[in-house]
Amino acid sequence: MAPASMRSDGGASMVDRRTELERYQFAAAECEILAGLAKDSRQRDLYEGLADRYREMIVDLQKPKRVTKATPGRRDGKADQLSTGCPQPEKREF
Repeated sequence: MAPASMRSDGGASMVDRRTELERYQFAAAECEILAGLAKDSRQRDLYEGLADRYREMIVDLQKPKRVTKATPGRRDGKADQLSTGCPQPEKREF
């Protein structure tokens, strides 16, 4: 599934998050129904697994986003690493 539309500031709008949440809730419910209708255990396990994954995504989407910005004067670069999720290259002086 495609991620929610993003605003220019990098965060998903409330409408986008709500829409995404409703999609995941619908998909989880649909997978639960299909699991109940499945003829064999392999299909049932597949749809139950999908329903579980959609429920995990619902929980993740309901969590508030944590935004971390670099603190002015901070020299260890940890705030930069947390805000992007990627390690920042070391700054070298020449």
